Amino acid sequence: MAEGAKTEPQYIALLRPRCLAALVEVEVVDEPATDPRSLVRRAVDIKADAQRAYRRSKDPNDLVDDVWCVFDVDEHLFLREACEQARDNGVQLAISNPSFELWLLLHFQSQTAYLSRGDARRSLQRHIAEYDKTIPSLGPFEGAFDNARQRAIALERKHEGDGTLFPQDNPSSGVWRLVNAIEGAY
Repeated sequence: MAEGAKTEPQYIALLRPRCLAALVEVEVVDEPATDPRSLVRRAVDIKADAQRAYRRSKDPNDLVDDVWCVFDVDEHLFLREACEQARDNGVQLAISNPSFELWLLLHFQSQTAYLSRGDARRSLQRHIAEYDKTIPSLGPFEGAFDNARQRAIALERKHEGDGTLFPQDNPSSGVWRLVNAIEGAY
């Protein structure tokens, strides 16, 4: 489940061929959810539906190991509540602060200073001139996933080291965890 209407679902769908495990399925739910709390509620419902289907069928193909929500920090009123609800219901989160564009930017450069949404987009456009909230292919990002992952992890360590807590941890991105899960690199 992704908050963004274009970028996040496109990126995740493009990752589908990177799945290493035969039974990994990436499904992007394209619903007009407007806030993280709505996304998490929908993800909890999806997970519960899958668990009910498995209990009825006993078919291992009906098992769902992970359900993820992808969203930005933005100015959401119920961000903490959404995170708590996800934690309490076993829903995984891939949160970017300030926006998903930061995750994309980390493929090309380090970014440790505070960043606005507009700054993230403009910085990304220096690397992908035609970028405008759509990702037609993973081509520009190929070969840079490990760099982005390492840069995102370094940002987490930086915030831990200086005591910066969520959601003040701008810049940060947990999308690397979702990519790891998709690639089977737990």
